[in-house]
Amino acid sequence: QGAAILLMLESIIGEEAFQKVVQRFLKTHAYGTVTTNDFITAIEDVVPEMNLRDFIESYVYQNRFPLIHVESGNGTFILKQQVCATTAKHTDFGQKWTVPITYITDKNKDPKFVWFDKDMDSLTIAEPDAEWIILNPQGTGHYKVSLAANQWETITQRFQDLTPAERTTLISDAVYSFRFGLASCSVVINMMKQVNNPKQWASFLEFHVILNERMRCDENNEKALKAYIKWRVKTKG
Repeated sequence: QGAAILLMLESIIGEEAFQKVVQRFLKTHAYGTVTTNDFITAIEDVVPEMNLRDFIESYVYQNRFPLIHVESGNGTFILKQQVCATTAKHTDFGQKWTVPITYITDKNKDPKFVWFDKDMDSLTIAEPDAEWIILNPQGTGHYKVSLAANQWETITQRFQDLTPAERTTLISDAVYSFRFGLASCSVVINMMKQVNNPKQWASFLEFHVILNERMRCDENNEKALKAYIKWRVKTKG
């Protein structure tokens, strides 16, 4: 988790400022023991205009990470968070995070940044002209995303317009959502049909493992999946 936190920090403050933080921290504490607070102090010295303490502490002092649910309607996207499951089901331990949210929409592919504070019940993003939203498009955020069914469908229809990094993030979130019953089997299958890149095809391996462990597609989707895999093998052969 430490590496994931550092990656998020660098994406927020930029590579140059991040290098200054590391240099200041190492110079100040080269020969002594250190604490999380020492590192946060180094961050505050380099970027005093940004309040990053809540963000760092919420990730460092909790051993899990957040799942962000996204609902859409009336020109807005409403985000809610809960503990991200790593076992068979989601369990609410009352944990909340201050999450650095980056996102793009079909109307603006330049990433925007907002904070989802741990004390907020929800975060509303107003994008009145947007049909879809993708959170964490570059995969630098340490959180998973679950979309409403209509959002999965809309984004999948535009899958070929996305960058490889954006596709990889979506595939990962879709497989995760399927694994824990937050998305249907058809969501993942429809994405599979859009993928021609062998590297991205590898992202579906976890999906295949899940199906082997416990078939969770309904009968129609199971038949569609088997037919698609046969077609894919035949066309690649």
